[in-house]
Formats: sequence, C-alpha cells, structure tokens
Amino acid sequence: MNLTNSLVRIISEDNLELPALLLRPAGSKKVAIFLHGNGDSGVFYKGNLINALAESLSKKGISLLALNNRGARYKKSLIIHGSGMPGQEKKVMSGVHYELINDCVLDIDGAVNYLKDKGFEKFYGLGFSTGANKLCLYESTKKTSPFSKHILAGPGDDCGIYYSELGEKKYFEAIKLADKYINNSSPTKIMPKYSGVYSFTAQSAKDILDPNEPYNIFPYFEATVKRLGKKKLFKEYSQVEVPLYVIFGENDEYTHTAGGTQEAINLLKKFNNPISAEKSKFTIMNKADHGFHGHEAELANKISNWLSI
Repeated sequence: MNLTNSLVRIISEDNLELPALLLRPAGSKKVAIFLHGNGDSGVFYKGNLINALAESLSKKGISLLALNNRGARYKKSLIIHGSGMPGQEKKVMSGVHYELINDCVLDIDGAVNYLKDKGFEKFYGLGFSTGANKLCLYESTKKTSPFSKHILAGPGDDCGIYYSELGEKKYFEAIKLADKYINNSSPTKIMPKYSGVYSFTAQSAKDILDPNEPYNIFPYFEATVKRLGKKKLFKEYSQVEVPLYVIFGENDEYTHTAGGTQEAINLLKKFNNPISAEKSKFTIMNKADHGFHGHEAELANKISNWLSI
C-alpha cells in the first residue's frame, strides 16, 4: 500500500506549534492519534513502536498521527504560532517539567482540527502510559466526542507510585511545598532536590502528586490500599463512553500499586462506564513490560485488528 510520510505542524487551541508525524495510506479517511506518556522524549525517539503501528494500521487503511504534545521531553521551549517573524517568535517553556495535564485538551483539539481539514472523518485515540490519562481527561470534558474508539496502553497510577517511592511524610510535604510556591506567585519555580520531585516546576509537581487533581485518573493504590485524597475514584475514566481497548504488559513495572497487572485490569473493568463496557476489551500481553519493548509488532497488530472491527 502506498504510504505517505509527512512531518507536520499542529497548532494547539492556545496557538502552540507542536511537531508531529503523519503517516497516511492512499485514500485513508480514518486516523489514529498517538499520545506518548509524560517523561517520554516524544514520538521521534520511539522508532520501533511508531514504525510498527504505521505498518500495521496502514494495512487496515488507517492513518497514524504521532503527536509530540507539549509534555514531550523534560524541558523545552515552544513557539507561539503567529507571534513574530521567523527567528523572532515568542516562546513559552514546556516539556513534562512545566506541563499541566488539563492543557492536553488544547493539544488534542488542535490535532483533531488539523486532521479534519485534511479530510479525515473517523478518529481513534492511542494513549500510551500518561497518554491514556490524557484521553480519559479529554473525554470527560466533551459532551460529544470526535473519537470512535480509544486504546489505553499501560495506564498508570502516578499518585500511588510517588507515594510508594517517597513515603507518606515526604509525599505530602512535597505537595505542601508546591502549593506554597504557587500561592506565592511562583508556579514555575523548580522544586528543590530534597523534595524528591526535582526538577519539576511547582505547578507540574502539584498536578502530578496531588490526589485531588485531574491527573489522578487511575488511582489503583487508593482503590486497594489507602485513600490519599477526596476525589471520586476513577472519576474521568468512568465517564468515557466510547469503546476502550485496555492493554497491559504482563511485566508492567508500574502496576504494583494495584497489586499487579491482573488486579489493575480487574479495577478498570469494575469502573468501566456501562456504555463503554459493552464494546470494551482488556488484554494482558505475555512477557511485555510497561513500554512493550520487543513486542511492538505484536502490540500494533492487536491494536489495528481491534480498531478495524
């Protein structure tokens, strides 16, 4: 099949320029939007996975937009679209250490708008790690979703993981310190090394750590061990009404806060929206880790087969 590869520029709803790869089979009107996780370097460093997805999806007539959202890399500057002449544009600091998860809605809408302009009519979400959080958060903000289906690959419990790694005292002290910086009008102040979350900014540390914030989409630890906040468990996830294909690696390093991979699956089945549950699917891939390293082709085939049903 003839496959066109293009490096494209996505304009977020707040006018940030985001790089992306568009891989399109001839005549394709269907497209999957790939969202990487936080802490990733972005799609340009995931050659094995992106290539496997593009090859497998193209055989089903589905295009792939691999989007570097504003959380790509740890620290970077992004151009504000239309803010000046080339070389003189205004820029803002971004990357995972500056990102707020609510802003993913602006990035995803920018991608959807771009793809609609290119003639695409059917949309799928591919959320890997924190990309899964972003798809669920996105859906919870929309009365009508542009997406037909979503893949949630390795959705993780960041609050539970940080609580386990930092310990209760240090965990809540870090949230308190982030709040202090934010309340003192210093949201982009870098958290100190002793906090355990260096070199996140205060705003991003608060976003990731605080169990009451939108980032806390998959609270496995809170559902199985101990409540850390007051937010409704799986609030955003349980609002998703489109069909979901949830995939974990058998050896996912980050499902320990649920008690293991099967226990994480059980929780997600329990809190799955009844409308979504009718057509949702849950899979554990043998011997795969959180990043599905060495299993990219197998994963891509599972994804493309399910999307094409």
